[in-house]
Amino acid sequence: MKIIAPVRIAPGQMVSSSIPETDHPEWSAITTYAAADRVIVSATHKIYEALSSNVGKHPASNPGEWLDLGATNRWRAFDEKVGSVSSSLGQIGFTLTPGIVNALALLNIGNASTARVRMIDANEGVVYDRTLSLYDPSNVVDWWTYFFEPIRLKTISIALDLPTYRAAQIEVTLMGGPTETVSLGACIVGRLHEYVALGGTHMGASVGIQDYSRKERDAWGNVAIVERAFSKRARWSFMLAASDVDVLQERLAALRATPAVYIGSERYASTILYGFYRDFDVVIAYPDYSECSIEIEGLV
Repeated sequence: MKIIAPVRIAPGQMVSSSIPETDHPEWSAITTYAAADRVIVSATHKIYEALSSNVGKHPASNPGEWLDLGATNRWRAFDEKVGSVSSSLGQIGFTLTPGIVNALALLNIGNASTARVRMIDANEGVVYDRTLSLYDPSNVVDWWTYFFEPIRLKTISIALDLPTYRAAQIEVTLMGGPTETVSLGACIVGRLHEYVALGGTHMGASVGIQDYSRKERDAWGNVAIVERAFSKRARWSFMLAASDVDVLQERLAALRATPAVYIGSERYASTILYGFYRDFDVVIAYPDYSECSIEIEGLV
C-alpha cells in the first residue's frame, strides 16, 4: 500500500495558472448588492452570493449577508474536494512551489488526452519531465468496439517518482481538444509513504461506490430518481514488516482527520482513492510480518 500525505497549497505557492480568476466581479465596499448577486474575493479565492441587499459588508466576515459558494474556478482543484472542478477550454496549466514533495496525483480529470508534469530547479534546470497518455483502450476488445465504442479517457493520473528538491517548481499541464472543456477535480502533491513487505496488496481486494442519489417509489410503483454525487470505497489487505507496524499506525493516526491519497495497486484506478480510512487493523501474526487490512472511503 502507498499513501500520498498531501501538502496544502497556499495562495503564495501558486506561481501561475492558465485559468483567470474572473468568475464574477471583485467585491467592492462601495457597491450596493442585491440578493443573489455574486462576487469573488481574491484574498480568499472564494465566490460569495448575497443573501439580501447590502453594502459595505465584507463577504468573508458577514455569513448572515453572504453565502460562501466555495472556491473560484482557478482554485477548485486545490479545495480538498474531488467533485468541484477547475475547468478551461482546451487545456489547464499551473505552476506550483510546494516545497519538499516526491509524488503527485491528478483526480477526476475530464476530457484531457495527456498530462504533462515537469519539475524545474533554479540551479539544475529541468530535473523531471514526463508526459502521461490518458487514453484508455481497455474497453476495446474486438473490431466492433474498436470502431463504435466511445474513446475512453482516464480520470486519474499519478506520478510517484518525482525527484526531491526543496524549492523546485512543478508545472502541470492537461491537454485536450481545442473545443473540449478540460476539467480537474483535485491536484494532490505530497510525500509518498510505501508500506509493502510481501507481494503487495493481496488478491481479494474489494472496490465499490456509495451512491447519494435519491430513488423513491410511489404508491403505484413509479420510481422518481434524482441523480446526486457518489464516493468511491475500497478495502484491501497486505503483509506488513514488523518494523513498519508502529510507523504505519502513527502515520494513519496523523491522517485521521486529513484526506490523503491511498493507493492499493497502480494497476487498478479503482484502488486509488482520495479520502479517509474508515477502519484499520493490524494482526501481529508472525515474528517478522503482520497482517494488515484497511478500508478507505473516498471524498464525494
